[in-house]
Amino acid sequence: MQKGSTLVEIIIVIAVIGILVSTAIPRLANALANQELDTFAVNLAADIRSIQQTSMNLAGEDAPLYRIYFNNASGDPYYFIHNGYKAIKVVYLPKHIEMTGDPGYIMFSHKGAPLRGQTIELKCKGTRKYLHVYIAGATGRVRISPSGNLAD
Repeated sequence: MQKGSTLVEIIIVIAVIGILVSTAIPRLANALANQELDTFAVNLAADIRSIQQTSMNLAGEDAPLYRIYFNNASGDPYYFIHNGYKAIKVVYLPKHIEMTGDPGYIMFSHKGAPLRGQTIELKCKGTRKYLHVYIAGATGRVRISPSGNLAD
């Protein structure tokens, strides 16, 4: 008596593995795209907080005003941090993320308050998940919310 597998059994096992892999890959891709969106939103909020703190630390009449400018019109959307004299940091949006609307720029006073309250809406193209980065007008508080509701 020989022990082993027939060709039919091997083909069935390969077919089952193929079906499982074909259902798992799109889910994995969506999870990675959502993680990329989450990471980008956290990094953007950190950059906003960074220029807010820098503006407060360098308070003075001749201190440069730090700003974040957004360029959403080009083929490769990006934002850059500018200190009044030159761009310090340039960040391109990942290919799966888009920024809706035109945020323009963000600037903080030497007391840490922004010129205006603002919302930056980020969207994952594949999963259509949205994240909003809010900057409160009066306090300058920066936070991330998964919906358009400030109470989240």
